[in-house]
Amino acid sequence: MKSLTTIGMLILLFSFGTTFGQHADQRPALFANYPTSISCSAADIAALFHAQVGQQVNARMGNVLPIAGTVTQKEQRYANLRLLAVKLPAFNNLLMSISERLDENNRPVYMAHLIDNKYRDGYQLKRLADGNYQFVKLEMGRILNDCADH
Repeated sequence: MKSLTTIGMLILLFSFGTTFGQHADQRPALFANYPTSISCSAADIAALFHAQVGQQVNARMGNVLPIAGTVTQKEQRYANLRLLAVKLPAFNNLLMSISERLDENNRPVYMAHLIDNKYRDGYQLKRLADGNYQFVKLEMGRILNDCADH
C-alpha cells in the first residue's frame, strides 16, 4: 500500500510540473513581421558609432531591420571596448545595445541585442565565419525554458 501511495504522489508531482512548466509565453511579439535572421556587414554596424549622444541614427540592417532613433549612451569603457545604446521609437522605445571590442589583432568585433522583457522575441547579433554579421531572432520563452531545464 505504501508503494502505491508513493507511485501516486510521483504521478501527481510529475503531472503538476508538466502542466505548469509548459505554459505558452503570453507576451506580445515585437518582431513578428521580421525574418528569423538578417544579414548585415561590419561597416553597417560600425557606422552607428559615428553618432554622438543625443544625435539621431538612421540605418537599415540588411535592408530589412530599421535602426532609427536617438543615441542615449556612448562610452569608451576601456582602450579596446566601446558601448552604444540607441532608443528605437519604431519598436516601442526598445533600447538597442551595441558593443565594439578590439580583438588580439586590433580588429573590431561587434555584439548587439534588441531585447525587452515586455516582448517574447528579440534579436542578437552574431559574427559569421566570413567576418560579416547576422541578427538572429530570439524566442525569449524558449530560452528561459531551456535555462530552467538545466
